[in-house]
Amino acid sequence: MVEAELNRLQDAGVITPTNYSDWAAPIVIVKRPNGKIRICADYSTGLNACVEAHFHPLPLPEDIFVNLKGRKYFTFDFNDAYMQFDVDEVTKNILTINTHRGLYKFNRLVPGIKSAPGAFQQAIEKVLIGVQEATPYLDDVIVASNNLSQHVKSIRQVLQRFAEYNITVNYDKCEFFQTKIKYLGHIVDTEGIRPDPNKIMAIINLPRPTNVNELRSFLGSVNFYCKFIATMRSLRAPLDELLQSQKKWFWSTKCEESFQKFKTILTSDLMLTHFNPQLPIIVAADASMQGLGAQISHIMPDGTEKLVAHASRSLTPAEKNYGQIEKEALSLVFAVKKFHRMVYGQKFILRTDHKPLLSIFGAKKGIPIHSTSRLQRWALTLMSYDFGIEHVKTEHFGNVDMLSRLIPPKHVDDEDFVIACATLEYNIRSVVHDSINTLPITHHMIEESTRKCTLLQQVMLHVQTAWPKDAKSLHNNDLIPYFNRRESLSVVDNILLDGERIVIPLTYRNRILKTLHKGHQGQQRMKAIARSHVYWPSIDKNIEDYVRACGKCQLNAKTPVKTKLSSGPIAERAMQRIHIDFAGPVRSKYYLIIVDSYSKWPEAYQSTTISTAKVIDILSDFFNRFGYPESIVSDNGTQFVSAEFQQFCKARNIRHFKTAPYHPQSNGQAERYSDIVKRALEKSFTEETKDN
Repeated sequence: MVEAELNRLQDAGVITPTNYSDWAAPIVIVKRPNGKIRICADYSTGLNACVEAHFHPLPLPEDIFVNLKGRKYFTFDFNDAYMQFDVDEVTKNILTINTHRGLYKFNRLVPGIKSAPGAFQQAIEKVLIGVQEATPYLDDVIVASNNLSQHVKSIRQVLQRFAEYNITVNYDKCEFFQTKIKYLGHIVDTEGIRPDPNKIMAIINLPRPTNVNELRSFLGSVNFYCKFIATMRSLRAPLDELLQSQKKWFWSTKCEESFQKFKTILTSDLMLTHFNPQLPIIVAADASMQGLGAQISHIMPDGTEKLVAHASRSLTPAEKNYGQIEKEALSLVFAVKKFHRMVYGQKFILRTDHKPLLSIFGAKKGIPIHSTSRLQRWALTLMSYDFGIEHVKTEHFGNVDMLSRLIPPKHVDDEDFVIACATLEYNIRSVVHDSINTLPITHHMIEESTRKCTLLQQVMLHVQTAWPKDAKSLHNNDLIPYFNRRESLSVVDNILLDGERIVIPLTYRNRILKTLHKGHQGQQRMKAIARSHVYWPSIDKNIEDYVRACGKCQLNAKTPVKTKLSSGPIAERAMQRIHIDFAGPVRSKYYLIIVDSYSKWPEAYQSTTISTAKVIDILSDFFNRFGYPESIVSDNGTQFVSAEFQQFCKARNIRHFKTAPYHPQSNGQAERYSDIVKRALEKSFTEETKDN
C-alpha cells in the first residue's frame, strides 16, 4: 500500500525521488478506513527547530472586522489549498522525506512545516490582490458585500483568480450567501459585530456541584482565579464547610449565591479580554471521566493572565472507554481545533497536567511508533500547529479541571466534534477489523476470551482508569510487560490493542502460531507478520520455540555457514549476468532456477530430465522473452560443461563462468533460490501427496 501511494503521489507530481538531501524527515503512515493510506512527514524531528518562521504579517482581527462592518452577504471558508502551491528548489530539498525506497522531496507546500502559514498567507494575498471585497486569512477567504449583485460579482472574481492559478476549492466546505458568520470569537451580521456568547457559554451553563469531588474541582478553579481577584476568597466560606468530613451534604442558599457570584465574575470584562495575536497565547486543556475542558488566554503586558474564551464538551459513549492518556490527548486536540482560527499560524503554549503527553506531542524525535492508533492520529493533527507544550501540576490546574468535570446534564455538543469523534472511531474500528480478518478467529471469539481472562481484564481496567506510578506497585508480576507498554495500549470494542495489533488471549495463541507458520515460514518471517497484526508478551520467544519444534523445518534447515563469505562483482544493469542451477529432485521432478543478478528476478522451470538439450530448450525460452545475457554463471554439472552447451553460449556471444568445484557458494544467487524452492516444496507436501 505504501508503494502504491508513493507511486500515486509521484505520478501526480507531488513528490520526486532524489539521491541526496541535507534534510530528511521520517515518513508517517496513517491507515484510512477504506484500506488506503495517507503519507505525511514529521518535521518536528529537527527541521521546524531550524527553520525560521515566514514573517509575513497575518491580518489582525481589527483589520478584518473593518472590512466586514455594515456588510450583508458573506461567502466563507475556502479550504484545502496548501498542497496546491508549488515551492522553489531550495524548499523542495529541505521538505525531503525518508522512505524505504529512498528519499523523496515534496514539490508542493506541506502542512506541518513552521514557515507554511506565513508563506501561504503571502501567496493567497497575491492571488486575490485587487479583489476589494475578498479578505483572506490563512486557509479561509471571506467575501463580504453590501448587496446581492455585487456579492455574486465578487465571488466570480475570486473563482476566476483561483482558476488562473489552478487553485481548486472543496465545495462541501464552502458556505455561500450567508447573512451571519462566527469568526475569531465574534458574530458578524447585518447589525454589526459583537462578541460571541459561546466564548463564555461553558461558564454560564456550569451546573452546581452535586458531590464533594465536583465541589473540590470547582474550588480548585476558585483558587486559580484568586490570584487575579482577591474578593474571590470570601466566596469560599459557605462552600468550604461542605468539605468537612463530618458535614452532611446540603447545598444551601448561601452556597448557591457564592456559586452564581463566581460565574458572574468569571464572565465579566474584568476577567475576559479580546483576542490579540500580538500578545503571548496560552491554550490549556484537561479531561475527566465526564468531559473535556479548554480555555485560551493571553499574558498581558503587566504579566497577568486574562482569559479570551472558555470551551467544554461532554465525552461520547465511545470516548468514555478511552484510556486516561487518550482522554487527556483528546482534550488537547479539542482545544486547538476549537480555537483553530486564533492559534493557527501563531506561536502558542499548550498546557496539560498529564506529563506523559510531553514525550508524545512535545518530543523532537518524531511520533513514538508504539503509541496507540488514536494518539498517532492526534499527533499528526497537532503537527500543523506551532506550539510548545508545558506540564502544569494538577493542583494548579483547577480552572480547566472544573470545565471538564462540571458538564451540564443536557449539554449538546457541537455537531462537528461529534462527527469527528464518530469518524475517528470508525477509522480505528476499520483497522481492528482489518487485522481480525487476517486471523483464524473472529471478533466475538477474541472479545469473549478477553472477557474471561482475568489478567487482560486487569490490564483493561488500568488502561481505562490509571496505571500506578511504578511497576513495584503492581500486585501481579504478569502485569509488568503490559505496564512497560502502557502508552501503546488501548481498548476498542472490548478488545485490547497494542498500537494497531490485537492482544491475543492465552486460549488462542497456539492457533495464531499455527496460522503464522502456515507454509512453514521461518522465525523472522513469522515475527514480521506478527508485528503487523497480533501481540502478547513473549510472542517472539513463542515463535522461536514453535519453529524449533517443527520437524519439517528442522529436517530441511540450512547448514551453518562454514566460512565468511564475500560477494562477487555487482551487476550494473538487467541481464548483465544471470545465474542458473538445478534444484531437486523433489518427488522425481527437477527445477532449473534462473536468476538475474541485477534485478534478482527468479524463474523456475519444472523438468523430468537435466540433460543439456533440456537446459538449452529452457534457456531459449527465457532468452526469447528477456534477450541474451552478457554472461552466465553455473556449477560444473555435466549438462553445463558439455561441448553442446559451450557452442550454444559461443554462438550467442555469451560468456560462461563456472564455479569452483565443491564450492556451491560461488553461485550464490541461484543456489539461494534453489534452496528456497526445494525446502518450500518439501515442507508443503502433505502425507496425502506422498502417498500419491
